[in-house]
Amino acid sequence: MPALYTFYPPYKPLTVAALVSGLLLFVVGGFALYQAHADLTGVLPALQVNSASAAVAALSAETAPEEDRMQEVHIANNGLVLLRGVRVTSVSGGEILVVMTFGESDLKWTVHTKRGTEYFIGGGEKGTLADIAAGDILSVTGMLVKVGEESVIEANYVRE
Repeated sequence: MPALYTFYPPYKPLTVAALVSGLLLFVVGGFALYQAHADLTGVLPALQVNSASAAVAALSAETAPEEDRMQEVHIANNGLVLLRGVRVTSVSGGEILVVMTFGESDLKWTVHTKRGTEYFIGGGEKGTLADIAAGDILSVTGMLVKVGEESVIEANYVRE
């Protein structure tokens, strides 16, 4: 038993130093997070929301004019398509006609919906095809069916 006692004391200063440095790191990190939060509340005083995603969505909606909204088209080599920022021109039956405008050019897409298509409206809530109307801005994910003057997508997800 005495061998353990004589072995332990040399490591006691190292243990105390590790505890003190950990506590110091915790305090400095907490202060940095507090400052970051204080800076954000100064920038966004009127915006009171309960989630970070709602804050980002509200801020981007306030700052981005309609004509400057982000528009994206991604087509993977397996045919998976992502359309982001497309404007709905019409909804008829199970089809949604959407368009992206780049300067003088329009990219027109026909979005075929199916029984398994999932719809999400503002805030990530589940929706239906009936929630989609002309003029809405959507993001669509699905499979490429046809490429041409008016390309066709079979939609898996439609997000307003």
